[in-house]
Amino acid sequence: LTDLTHLLQDERLREAVGVYTSTGKYGDLLDARKDGLDLTSRFITFEMDSLPQGEMGKGITVPILLYLFHRIKDMLDGSPTMIVLDEAWTLLDNPLFLHKIREWLKVLRKKNALVVFATQSLADLIDSPLLPVLQESCPTKVFLPNVEAGSRTLQPMYGGFGLEDKQIELLQTATPKQDYYIHSPAGHRMVSFAMGSVALAFCA
Repeated sequence: LTDLTHLLQDERLREAVGVYTSTGKYGDLLDARKDGLDLTSRFITFEMDSLPQGEMGKGITVPILLYLFHRIKDMLDGSPTMIVLDEAWTLLDNPLFLHKIREWLKVLRKKNALVVFATQSLADLIDSPLLPVLQESCPTKVFLPNVEAGSRTLQPMYGGFGLEDKQIELLQTATPKQDYYIHSPAGHRMVSFAMGSVALAFCA
């Protein structure tokens, strides 16, 4: 990127790219002679909490995610692949990235890859621009027990994801860390992992 800035004639472009060069405030993350990201392992984790937070983080989060998804998309070869975005709502709160998410959800499916969005609370999605994308592009949803699912705030959100009143009641009475409600085009069902000591030991 440093070399690129020397070639750019437009001052605005040079200034925009400059923050990601070795002399800019984000240079330690994106500017290098070689791309050192190794994606050859079968299991890869990126800890996003290490990125700058708040106002400072807004300028780097989207470029980092765009880069990572670009690299991940290039490595897909048709082998079954799962991409899990855990508690990523604050990272995805950007119109540019939301457009990319819509595109990727369609393209990745063709490459035998699935994307999992996970959060502990649907309240995290209130007023999030990601909500319509999830409702439109993610056919399978797994809901955890929630005694507050029928509250005035959350019930409309569960309804927006396709749950009826009886299904919401099931979530209110389900057992945490044991019961999971699966809602998909193939059908809807409460699944219970009420395992005994032998089954738990085997899974662990």
